[in-house]
Amino acid sequence: MDITYKFEYESCFAARLVQELNVDVKLLKKYYSDDLLQETIFVYSTNEDKLKLVIPYLKDHMNISDYDIISQNEHSVVVKVTTNSCPLLTILKKLDTDKKPLVEKIDSNGIIEWNIELDALSDLNYISDALKTKYNVKNVSRKINKIKKQDPKSEYILHEAYELGYFDTPKRIGLEELSVILHIPPTTLDLILRDSVKKVLKNNFSKQTY
Repeated sequence: MDITYKFEYESCFAARLVQELNVDVKLLKKYYSDDLLQETIFVYSTNEDKLKLVIPYLKDHMNISDYDIISQNEHSVVVKVTTNSCPLLTILKKLDTDKKPLVEKIDSNGIIEWNIELDALSDLNYISDALKTKYNVKNVSRKINKIKKQDPKSEYILHEAYELGYFDTPKRIGLEELSVILHIPPTTLDLILRDSVKKVLKNNFSKQTY
């Protein structure tokens, strides 16, 4: 089952970052090690003064034990953060779902969204109960997505480039930064993006009649 959860979690450093500094945050990558979680995050803002507050905020946050700046410019910063405060650490260990895809997003109001693959209804109920009883989580909602879409790698890369602002005018992120985030050489990434855009245009225009 493809499940979407939405909730508020005040101890989440990324959600607080969105709410307190009014910046955009995208969670790019997760890595679990013992009782710690490492997350690579992309933070964006057109306000340079707000962006300058991001690193001091992470440095002083009580739930963050370490951080490492991967890339930085006047409008964005990519940081790898190590934290010991995240519901995922306990929940995924209990469900043994570390190899299953999980996408996490945070909207402009600090609402966290999880998309996760589950095998049983008991797992569905366990996550909801754990969020409500074991953590200070508010307004938990869940939705079973009837149709699960498996995007090929090229479509995933195109989607990430779009979400990170590669196609914005002006660009929020350049090819070099995008290649660091996606771990793909710039030349290869450029070819993949061009080919993906061409396929999208071809599929859309081929369906139209004039």
